[in-house]
Amino acid sequence: MNIKSKLKGNLSLIVVIALCVVMGLIFLLLANMIKGTELLLIDKVISDIFIVEHQSLIFKMFEFIAWFGSTTGIVTLVVVMIIFLRLKYRDFKGIILLVIMVLFSNVLNKMLKEFFQRERPDIHPAIQEGGFSFPSGGALIGLVAYGLATYLIVHKRTVLKEKIIIGFCGGVLIMLIGISRIALGAHFPTDVIAGHMLGLILLILAIYLHNYIPNTFLKK
Repeated sequence: MNIKSKLKGNLSLIVVIALCVVMGLIFLLLANMIKGTELLLIDKVISDIFIVEHQSLIFKMFEFIAWFGSTTGIVTLVVVMIIFLRLKYRDFKGIILLVIMVLFSNVLNKMLKEFFQRERPDIHPAIQEGGFSFPSGGALIGLVAYGLATYLIVHKRTVLKEKIIIGFCGGVLIMLIGISRIALGAHFPTDVIAGHMLGLILLILAIYLHNYIPNTFLKK
């Protein structure tokens, strides 16, 4: 039984590492593609699909969704999750991990933006955005923050139906935040895709740490 569990654990670890490697390679490929100054075909095609007319109802909807990926939205999420995890589950390990991963993803995002220095889309984005474009901070930090928050809640639930609903809602919100960055003209699609690739790697790392770090912080 122990041997089977060990083999299963090793296989899971191999799959996780393989996924991270694939996502890392996709990020590197995108990073290489954006070196030129010309608009990439993939950016043009996807942007033409998602960019919406200013002041339309859909535009207003994406403005609202974009708030969840903003600094204010992320900070609000973290504060709410700290209170929720502390009072309901006393999950101090989850709290510390969430704070550290969000801060780390923010620092990583700023470093990468300064390294690549890709200018933002030249289409007068409707939301005020400063700094460089690659990768998308809303996509990267948003995926880490909402993805980890979703996992920490799902991890504590015991009813399968609740797990599926919460996981689905969290996944949809993450995708909509990424799409909103494109629809509002704040980022190129490749910025968002790259942000999601890095975000997924960090999320997988965070989940792995949450599962394998001893529950020292829970013994209060």
